[in-house]
Order: sequence, then structure tokens, then C-alpha cells
Amino acid sequence: MKKALVTGGTSGIGSKIAEELVKAGFEVTVTGRDAAKGEQAASTIGARFVAVDHIDLDAVRALADQVGAVDVLVNNVGGAFWKRTTTEGGLERTLALNLAAPVVLTEALLSSLPRGARIVNVVTKLERKMHLDLEDPQGERRYSGFDAYAGAKVALLAWTRDLAARVQGAGIVVAAVHPGVVLGTSFGADMPWLMRAIGPVAARVFGMARSLDDAARTPVWLATAEDAVRKHGAYLDLDRELPLPDQVRDPGQVRRILDLCASFA
Repeated sequence: MKKALVTGGTSGIGSKIAEELVKAGFEVTVTGRDAAKGEQAASTIGARFVAVDHIDLDAVRALADQVGAVDVLVNNVGGAFWKRTTTEGGLERTLALNLAAPVVLTEALLSSLPRGARIVNVVTKLERKMHLDLEDPQGERRYSGFDAYAGAKVALLAWTRDLAARVQGAGIVVAAVHPGVVLGTSFGADMPWLMRAIGPVAARVFGMARSLDDAARTPVWLATAEDAVRKHGAYLDLDRELPLPDQVRDPGQVRRILDLCASFA
């Protein structure tokens, strides 16, 4: 039986992806921070649960050792923190969760992935300009939760495309996905109540709201479909490829992002 690992797979989009992979015949492992809730959520969809706080990079490395080789890796875990705080290792938490964690986990698993494996990175596109301030990547001089999130995601996209180039010819499919805005998830749990109240209204007004089924459809397709190989290296929103942010098209900027990613090792 093929194996899949879905990070942040105990609720929201991650849980739906995991559920669909279980239905497709995968032995699925999901991660989450809350052991009690995680065990219950995983049991409901027929998955295995591992408690992990992905902000803790040592815990992420331990997860890779524990899980071992998988056929599908979905780096879904993410979130934004309203106030700037750092991990014990000194990383700003939004950067740690949305960029460092998937980079460290993927690199730790990469050598064990079999031919035909799939790596799907969830790279949410914000309507504001997606750009990481490479002069202040950890928001030490100026911090905004949304800017930190957008910056981490654009950096993850740049790293994803570099990874796709690195594994070209190895039979591994790598792609990035924008899942859209799904209401009712825990994404904005750290935001002030007014932001949590206004956000869903704005998402509906501007047509950004999406069902869980729609949000999970493309990641599941990339993980399971034989012809998904044609989307290797792509950045997808449902069935269409998204234009790349300016920063991802700038070789010099990408090199600096890759250097930042290498520093997480």
C-alpha cells in the first residue's frame, strides 16, 4: 500500500486532502499539535496521527525519521501570527511554520522518496503583492502578520520550483497549489476578533471563498493522477496555472531565497 504524509491534516483543507487520499487507497499519516483532537480527527477519516509542532524544526526532523519513505508528501500546514515572536531557535514563527518547516521536512525525506513520488506544497496566494523582504526576512525592523505570511509563501514557491528543477528526471513530481480561501478553518485563530469577523465577509464579497471539496481537489489530483506529471514545477489554482510573482522570476532574488532556505538545515 502506498503511503502519504499530510502535514496539518487534522482539520480544514489538510483533513479533506487526507480523507480523499485514504479513499484512494493510501495509508495516510497526518500531523497536528493537539494530541487528543488529532487522534480523534485521524481516526474519523482512517488515518494515522503523529503529534508535531511544525514550528519546532527538531520535531520536524524527528517526524521525517519516524515516518520514513512516503509516496506522497503534502506540505499543507501553515498559518499567520498577528504579533511577532520567535522560536527557541530564534526564527520568527510565521517564517518557521510556512517556510522553514516544509523545507526541512522535504529535504529530510527527499533521499528516501521512491520514483513516482509526489510532493505538493500548499502556497496560498494573497491578493496583496507576494514579496519577501530579503533585507528583513524575519520582520525584525517591521512586522505584519499578513506580510510575513505572504513573504514566507512566495519564498516557498521559489524553493518549490528550484526543487522541481533539482529532481527533474528522478521521476518525482513537485508542484505548488493555491487552495483558495476556505471559511471556518483555524487559519485566523491568532488574529484579533475584528479581523476574524471581517475576513469571511470580504472573502465572499470578492469571490475568494471556496468549499473544502474545491480546495482539496487539485492537491489530491496532483498526488494521485498519472497525468499530473505534466504539471511538474507548476503553480496551480484549480485547473489553471497561476502567473509567477515578480520575485520568483528574478534569478538574483531567488538565489537569496534559496540561501535563506539552506540556512534552516
